[in-house]
Amino acid sequence: MGEPCTQCDLFGICGGRCLYANIAQRWTERAYSLVCNTVRYLIVTIRKELPGIRKLVKNKQIGLEDFEYLKYNGCEIIP
Repeated sequence: MGEPCTQCDLFGICGGRCLYANIAQRWTERAYSLVCNTVRYLIVTIRKELPGIRKLVKNKQIGLEDFEYLKYNGCEIIP
């Protein structure tokens, strides 16, 4: 994993773009930027909703297991 991901303020949360895309570098700079912006939007939106999500978990309306996913499933997934 390299730049620009490692220099991004959200790298600690995002972890970088899809590993294959980062290594292959087959996208244009604009395409990478579009992907980054969608991930940035997702992170900002989830942060805004965290108080409500925590309340749902506390009230047992949802469980933490509802957020579990396969970490390694072989698909290209945006972190």
